[in-house]
Amino acid sequence: MIRRAVAIIVFTFACAACGGGDDGGSPPPTDSASGTEIVIAFEGGVPARDIWRQDVPLGDLVSVEVSGDRDEDIHIHGYDLYITPDEGDAALEFNALIPGRFEIELEQSGRLILEITVS
Repeated sequence: MIRRAVAIIVFTFACAACGGGDDGGSPPPTDSASGTEIVIAFEGGVPARDIWRQDVPLGDLVSVEVSGDRDEDIHIHGYDLYITPDEGDAALEFNALIPGRFEIELEQSGRLILEITVS
């Protein structure tokens, strides 16, 4: 919990300094008035669905929820945020303040889970 709070605080300050196909596995990401929710489920240590892409409006609140067993950190590139295995089922929220395309991957193996495009 403390690690997650520190990551959100660090991300907020970093942004201020910068200025700026369903396969039946996890439910598809959704956009709503309250932000974009991305659910990543793992089965047997691997993502339960194939790689997908998600558009995220610039400035949107993004919630990444992770469930299931995994042995690796999940890394959100560009925002430099991590969800570690010892957190079990976990959620991480961040404001999509940096435009561009970013990978979300299993950090140690480099296995791509999804790409988000913030615009």
